[in-house]
Amino acid sequence: MSEEFDEEAAARAAVSNFLLRTFEDGGVFRQSDDWKLGFELVERLASRTTLVRESDDGESRAGDWYSPSFWHACCFVLVIWVHLKTASGEDSQILLFRGQTSCWDPVPTALREPVVDPERSGVTMLSRALRSLIHDWHDPNVFLYSQWAITTHCAGLAQHYGLPTTLLDITFDPVVALYFAGRRSSSAKPEELRQPEYLDHGVVFVPTFRDLFRASQDPDVGLSLRCELLPPSFCHRLYQQSGIFLEYRDSRLVPGSDSPEASFLSCADRILFPRAYPEVEGFNEVFSEHTMAVWGYGKEVLSPMLDRDGATLAREWYADAAVITALVKAVRDVLASGTSECPERMLAEVLKRRQRYLPLPWAYDRAASIGKRMLQFAQNMATSLDLLRTISRKKFNGTPILDSLVVRSFGRPNAKLFVGSRSIVDKVRVYGLPETVDELFRDGELEGWFPTTVLSNEEESALERFIPCAEVDGGEGVQFFPDGLSG
Repeated sequence: MSEEFDEEAAARAAVSNFLLRTFEDGGVFRQSDDWKLGFELVERLASRTTLVRESDDGESRAGDWYSPSFWHACCFVLVIWVHLKTASGEDSQILLFRGQTSCWDPVPTALREPVVDPERSGVTMLSRALRSLIHDWHDPNVFLYSQWAITTHCAGLAQHYGLPTTLLDITFDPVVALYFAGRRSSSAKPEELRQPEYLDHGVVFVPTFRDLFRASQDPDVGLSLRCELLPPSFCHRLYQQSGIFLEYRDSRLVPGSDSPEASFLSCADRILFPRAYPEVEGFNEVFSEHTMAVWGYGKEVLSPMLDRDGATLAREWYADAAVITALVKAVRDVLASGTSECPERMLAEVLKRRQRYLPLPWAYDRAASIGKRMLQFAQNMATSLDLLRTISRKKFNGTPILDSLVVRSFGRPNAKLFVGSRSIVDKVRVYGLPETVDELFRDGELEGWFPTTVLSNEEESALERFIPCAEVDGGEGVQFFPDGLSG
């Protein structure tokens, strides 16, 4: 058994120990003596990753790093994440991550294909179909999350369901990026790579949130940060993956414009590593489904969208999820047909054929319990805000410090959601919503950031009608008392 093989096996064991023990105490990060001992091994193995290219731009922090294996790359990524999240003052940074099984250019799906008339794109068709339904959904889940019904925000929903978009997935969670970098995949072809010397290599991109935010403020770059909070009842993967989107402007349509891809690469370190295809040895054991589900939560799965009960709610109560799934399938059918007919007419015909499979939204289903709709609303709000609280934390131990730039970046496009949560937090006490709102809005560092948006009288009235009378039972169970519903 070679020394190199022993070291790779040690790196795999160190990563496995890190994933299982970092959040072992009910989702709280505690640097115990045993954990520190294991992390010292992670740090030693991370040191085998070396800098192979510094940035050509003296002002940029981006460079290329090379790890001798996937497991060494895991150690390196986890070490920089822990060090920057636990650092003090200005040295503390919020990082973003993107993992790829091969060293393809980080380009969104729609930009890998020939230019398409925007009027005939899947995003446009889905948006128009949603607009035809949305006015009938008199529900806080609609007006507080109203952005997803608009064309520019509908792209996030389309990305979630696999339609071609100009969005690039990126995550705040290093473990999610490592999962996507090491998962089962076929190798790229040499002609698909800008740097053929990195054939049979995976890559993890690591920019800071601050650098990407700065790049997105330059109008010549064509790169935008999409800090959206979509309703988790049908976008649960976005929440499981702690993800946001980067939106690329199609530089093919704007001659002489800067490349968004180049701007992204100028902000991001690349960690490159050789890997086996189709599978990395030991990957499924370390990055098991259970490990990915409880990572960040410890022994309990705290997020309602990750546990069995949450999945049951999604299937049985979230009629809107089934509606949108049917719409997406219809849009796929139209795109696959390659027809030159009017997309709206084709979409209407496809939807008519699928009509018997299309559940009615609760606005039409008078038999649906108002309590179920309120539960969905409270769950959506709690899950959305808890995601923001988690990703914006810069310290694990002691009093958490929230990164004000991250919170403000989410606050602007989701202003109604934040205003709504402030107005009901004293009445809705489920899924830890009061604690989440308290941490987000009462942090001294964030004082004065709160959006100035106000709800209309109609929206305030709708919100009042949907507020459940709920109490937390002993800190464990939840009791509901709307319309006789009890939980």
